Amino acid sequence: MRRRVFLLFIVLLVVCPFAAQASGQGAEADRWIIQLKSADERLRDEAIQKLVRIRSEASVHALADYMDYTFMDWRLKIEIMKFLGEMKHERAVRSLAVVLEDEMCPALKWNAARALGNFPGNPEALKALVSALPGEEEPQVREGIVLALGDLGDGQAVPVLVPLLNSESFALRNAAIRALGKIASADALPSLKRALQAEKDVQAQESLRAAIRNTEARTGRM
Repeated sequence: MRRRVFLLFIVLLVVCPFAAQASGQGAEADRWIIQLKSADERLRDEAIQKLVRIRSEASVHALADYMDYTFMDWRLKIEIMKFLGEMKHERAVRSLAVVLEDEMCPALKWNAARALGNFPGNPEALKALVSALPGEEEPQVREGIVLALGDLGDGQAVPVLVPLLNSESFALRNAAIRALGKIASADALPSLKRALQAEKDVQAQESLRAAIRNTEARTGRM
């Protein structure tokens, strides 16, 4: 009996501080979420900064909702998107996909794409990136989308990445090589080997060799 009481005491000592901390964070998040509705832009910006630092699920929902319906400084929007990507909460995917599809600013679209790359296994993130790639005209945004597809590591992206191995843009070509190397799909192996034979750039050749080695090692195919 004494042993059980002692063990219960130890558990309470360990658990209670964490529970109190979580409760305190929840109350603090609620305060800043309310401040997001302020008519004062300065107070709203302060609330964004605080919610990003709290890093709670409530912060994710509040900031994703806020980003969906509020016009704001592009630098703050990028900060929110980085936070949403780091938190990897599925609620963020829809908001990031909207930015990638609808925004005109390349910096916002690039950051939305890279943040979506933090959601491997999420079909909506994959769909948003694959859908955005063909119609995107900004080179840096296209590169960001390609790198994000590599971060997702989903073989379904291979058909849209393989044609980019022939791109005239070194940056885009190299991004596709790196992405395919991360995905390491046997379906891409013949295309990577053909690209190596045709590639003239030394750096791209090294990237291709690395992608081929990684794909062969992970698939057991030669």
